[in-house]
Amino acid sequence: MNDIRLLKTQLFLSLTIILFGIQNHVLNQYIFALSFYETIVKVVLAISVLTTLLSAILLILQSIVFINRKIIIKKEERYLAVNIALYYLVVFTSLYLSTQLR
Repeated sequence: MNDIRLLKTQLFLSLTIILFGIQNHVLNQYIFALSFYETIVKVVLAISVLTTLLSAILLILQSIVFINRKIIIKKEERYLAVNIALYYLVVFTSLYLSTQLR
């Protein structure tokens, strides 16, 4: 049960970072006029870099545990597959956000 809770937390963090990156891209010309917005981008970039580093380790460990388990839990399998796909989107979003700093 803790594995699914951890996967849900990873899913929430990944979606938050990806949605922030999309919002930043769409509203880029309007939002950067605000003086505090660059600080927000720096904070989200730091969170996304930490999430990327920790997610890589956690996804590898969770995959090893999942492969070695005798009973396959379908719900956990779906969360793991979605998190692996979202991992690459978070990496792309982190790279995009790093180009947005002045």
